[in-house]
Amino acid sequence: MTDAIVIGSGHAGVAAATELARLGRSTVMVDVGRVLDEDRLRVVARLGRLDPPDWDETSVDLISRNPTLGDPLPRRLDFGSDHVYEPDGVPPLPTVRRFPFAPVASLARGGRSNVWGAAVLPTHDNDMEGWPIDRADLASHYRQVLRTMPLSGARDGLEAEFPVYRDSIDQLTIPPTAQLVLNRLESSPLTSDPDIVFGRSRLAVTGGHSSPRSCRYCGMCHSGCAYGSIDAATHHLDPLVASGVVEYRPGLTVRTIEETSGRVVVRCVTVDGRTERITGDRLFIAGGPIGSTRIMLETLELWDHPVRLLSTQGFVAPILVPGRAPEPAAAMTLAACFVEFRTPASPHWIHAQVSPPNELATGRLAHLTARLHLPSGATDRIARQFLVALCSMHSDDAGHHVLTLERDEPAGHRMVVDTVPMPSFPATARRAAEHLRRLLRQAGLQVLPPIGPMVGPEPISWHFGGSMPMLDRREAPLDTDVLGRPRGFDRTHVVDASVLPSIPATTLALVTMANATRIVHESVQGG
Repeated sequence: MTDAIVIGSGHAGVAAATELARLGRSTVMVDVGRVLDEDRLRVVARLGRLDPPDWDETSVDLISRNPTLGDPLPRRLDFGSDHVYEPDGVPPLPTVRRFPFAPVASLARGGRSNVWGAAVLPTHDNDMEGWPIDRADLASHYRQVLRTMPLSGARDGLEAEFPVYRDSIDQLTIPPTAQLVLNRLESSPLTSDPDIVFGRSRLAVTGGHSSPRSCRYCGMCHSGCAYGSIDAATHHLDPLVASGVVEYRPGLTVRTIEETSGRVVVRCVTVDGRTERITGDRLFIAGGPIGSTRIMLETLELWDHPVRLLSTQGFVAPILVPGRAPEPAAAMTLAACFVEFRTPASPHWIHAQVSPPNELATGRLAHLTARLHLPSGATDRIARQFLVALCSMHSDDAGHHVLTLERDEPAGHRMVVDTVPMPSFPATARRAAEHLRRLLRQAGLQVLPPIGPMVGPEPISWHFGGSMPMLDRREAPLDTDVLGRPRGFDRTHVVDASVLPSIPATTLALVTMANATRIVHESVQGG
């Protein structure tokens, strides 16, 4: 028997395992654990030993090929592979999505950290209304997470509302158009407006030049980082496994859990259909909001029981680069600047990640220009003259999804994901975009109306959770307490975004990791 079992190897699972190791507890991590195919792994390893100018075209084409670029909303792949995303309707965990842009679970080793945008901000108290904890309760755990996570950005205007929680911070070179816009913001009257703060993006990316993982500005951030500059959960999991403090068990699908005689028993199914049981003193569930919810629904036999899954929702607003756009330079393609603002209609912060169009956006733009028979080079000229503000809004202002576990023989069950639109959201998005336009006009910047499929009433987002919210008063079967425990469970803790009572617009990974660290610390230290 082990001290602790952790289900899942994404951000929350690795944060939980890291804190368990710090507290001296032995841990077994259970995971489906899909990984890249061997051919891609070899190519990535080879490119990681070379500087970008020495990369060969065949290898670059392999790891950057993305068949979703022609879709209305391209998907970020992991070196050209979609192994991070659970395929619809495929065992062992068949899922049916009614809306094509509804979220899917991840069964990959490292989860969604393989394809995330690396944006990290703490959650503001204004965005934690109804939570049983506040930002102060997470402060020491933010610091704990950031002791091992790389952080690039700057000490700037963002700190007025969003502390850094770290003594040192790396810097990344941002594209010249983004720097031009940031300079205008910093010299504008907006610096004294309490409802807007801005600065360099805060990214979990290794900057500087002192580390083998330092960014080399290959411009392929949204295809995968061969140098490991973009932090991933596996960067922290691998040393834990190598040192023996975590036993990693891939190829296992968790079906149900049980608490008995002061212990927790996890029932898993292997890839060849055998049943395996793992026993531990405590269990920390971090299978992602869809996966963790499915485990608890199956455990409690809550068939056909709808569960609300919260989501953020947003829009894309182009920003015209003033004057003649500077010549592009080698740069990372993640967010270059953050603009956080509030409107009179809501206390919640709206999070805008500002950058030149990344390779997904330019790939999509190339498809459109080709279809419209625009002249050669039009894509580059358009991309150089605009920045893109990807704006996200709090779950209180968004539509949501509904998870339902249905019996489905012979697989035994299937998870159905329905999407519930927010009819008022298009108008809300337009008002928010207009407010941003009025604000940035004070810096001499022109913001155009929102564009793209995200402006519709259905929530399109990469951030979701809240299906098993931490509440002071638990009422629904999957409501949890401040330690992530569903009713009737004492040694089982849900630690991923499922337990967040709402989903902030200002990024999700950092608050999820800090909260997972807090739950582990308080539950283990409290006995």
